[in-house]
Formats: sequence, C-alpha cells, structure tokens
Amino acid sequence: MDSFDEEDAASTPPPPSELSTSSASTKYAPSRFPDYEAWTIDKFERFPGFTICHDPSRERTWWWQFGFRMKDNRSQPHKIVWICERCFLRNRPKTTHYVFIASTAGGIVRHLSREHKVVPPSRQRTGPVSGNGGAQRNLLDMLHADPTNPRDQSLLSNLHSLFDPAVNQLLLLDWLTYHNLPFNLVNSERFRRLLLYNNPSLQEEQIPSDRTLVNLLTNEYNRARGPVHVLLQKARSMIHFTFDGWTSRQNASFLGINAHFVDRDWKQWRILLALPALRNRHTGAALADEVADTICAFGLQDRIGYYTLDNATNNDTAMEALAAEFDFDKDERRIRCAPHFLNLAVRAMMYGSKRDNFDELLAHWGDKDFMTEEDE
Repeated sequence: MDSFDEEDAASTPPPPSELSTSSASTKYAPSRFPDYEAWTIDKFERFPGFTICHDPSRERTWWWQFGFRMKDNRSQPHKIVWICERCFLRNRPKTTHYVFIASTAGGIVRHLSREHKVVPPSRQRTGPVSGNGGAQRNLLDMLHADPTNPRDQSLLSNLHSLFDPAVNQLLLLDWLTYHNLPFNLVNSERFRRLLLYNNPSLQEEQIPSDRTLVNLLTNEYNRARGPVHVLLQKARSMIHFTFDGWTSRQNASFLGINAHFVDRDWKQWRILLALPALRNRHTGAALADEVADTICAFGLQDRIGYYTLDNATNNDTAMEALAAEFDFDKDERRIRCAPHFLNLAVRAMMYGSKRDNFDELLAHWGDKDFMTEEDE
C-alpha cells in the first residue's frame, strides 16, 4: 500500500520507480517549497502526532515542491511522510488519500498524476496538435530543453506549476459570458486546436466542455451570492430595482433583475441579482413572481426602494402584484423609464401613434408607389 496508514511496515522496502532509479532526480533541487505557514493550530489537530520536518537538503526530488515533509512520531522508527499541499489546503476529509510515506516515490507520483495532472519533468511533453496546420509543440521543443539537465528540469517543472487548469476554465467562462458567446464554442475543434497551440502546458483533457462551463457558471453564481448578500445588507441606501425582459434569437426569454444602491463607502452599485428564464407567458403576475422570489432570496423585503420600468402594460400589473405583496404604494414607488418614454413620444410625433404605421413605413421606405408627394 502506497498511501499512508498505521499498518504500513517501516521495514518494507520501497518499490522501485523510474524516479528512484533516475540519476537526474538525485541531482534535482526544487526551486520552491510549499507554504509551511499554512500549518495553523487547527490544521495540526487533524494530524495528531505529526511534526514539521522541513529540510531542503533532504528534499531534492522534484515532487517535494508539491508536498510537505512531516515526521510521524507515533511509529518506531519515526516515519518521514509526504503530505500533498493541494489536498491539504482543500481540507480533503480522508487524510490517508493524500499522505504517503516519503520513501514510496511511486505512490506520490501516481497521486500527483491522477489527482492533479502533474507529471515528472522527464515526461512533461504534450502530444502533437491535430488538424490541418497543426505543429508538434511542447515545452521541450520550444525551449530546446534537455530533460536530463537538472536546470532544464527545474525550468520545465516551474512552467507547468504556473499553469492552473482551474483558472484557465474561469478565464474561458469570463470571456464567453462577457461577450455573450455560446458555450458550445469550446467544443469547436479549431478553437481547441488554437488553445493547444498557444499553450504547450495545456492537455487536451484540461479544455472544458460546454456542459462543464455551464455547471461552473452555476457554481460561480452560487459562490458570489454570499458576498453580494452581505454587501446589500450593509448598504447605506434603500435597494432600488430595475427589471426588463430579453428574448434570444432562439426565442428563449429571460428576465434581468438589477439592484441599485450606495454602499458604506458611498460607492454606487448596480448588480445583476438574477436572470431567470421565462417559460410561460410574460404576464405581469409572472414577472412579479420572479422579482419577489429574488427579493426574498437576498432578504431585501424591508429595504425596497423604487422601481424603474418601461411603460409596458405587463409592468403595470407586475407593480400591482409587488405592491400588494410587500405593502407599498405602486404609483409612489414606480419611476417611468425616461429613454423609453421619449422614444415612444418621438416615434408618435414622426410616424403616428400606432406601431403598425411605423412598421409599414419602414417596410415600404423608398417604394415610389407608397411614397406621397410630400415624401418625394
């Protein structure tokens, strides 16, 4: 058994591994070590009988940069163990899954490879980029590095450790949502080929699918709700709302619900609180239900200010429903959207009061049979 367990026998000889037999690994010295300041009192409580045993002169194998060197004082003779830094910082519940006897290098290497996609410097090569115009690009070729050279090993290891696939996914999500791009764009072979070409540290399986990004977006929204809730509760002003519907090209309807307020530092905020899908008719009652659910979800029932809405008739009935639920005067708390009001007034002055007149004019603009003498 490679993972740490009290039943591990100290006298058991370590299994051979490619690292323990490699001459380069004995000369290698990590350029960085884990942050030992992370071992706070509460962390030590999870590892009774363990003490820190950090000694750079004894931590010359590449995987020491990914784990803590600790001593287990419960056994005789005392065991030196390797504790995975990433699993430790994430508070993984079962410690035996990421604590290994330091002499069993094979278990450590397998853990880093399976759980964190970290491979030894000697194997840090990416496959060829497929498709027309692709080229074999990997760090060894780009840097003209020698995998048997300790200095090149250190450089390759540092470059790989600087790339975080999780951060890469968040940046992709930010790009897609900011520019309102479809999630299935990441499934495009040409897009994936571009990513692989520009980043030789990236593995094919590390590029997220559209479903992965959708789930990530939901997780990020749920993660952000807590800080937003605190920010809203500490606001100096009342919380004012705007909401409006939007329909995509595929006729999918959504309702954007925004909050407007001033925080403790007198900074003005506008935050999108929710973007629920509207699966039924866009009646005032349906809109009011979505807005009321959002208000209650953030605990703003007693902080409601004013609503700024356009002049659609369903907004009139929505305000009636909200006023009845939260006990306020619908006329006093509603502000008409000035740009929408002016737009309607100008169109009525120029093209008549009926929308059909305006649409017909646009459809036949330039048609001599339709134009009057005054237009000509």
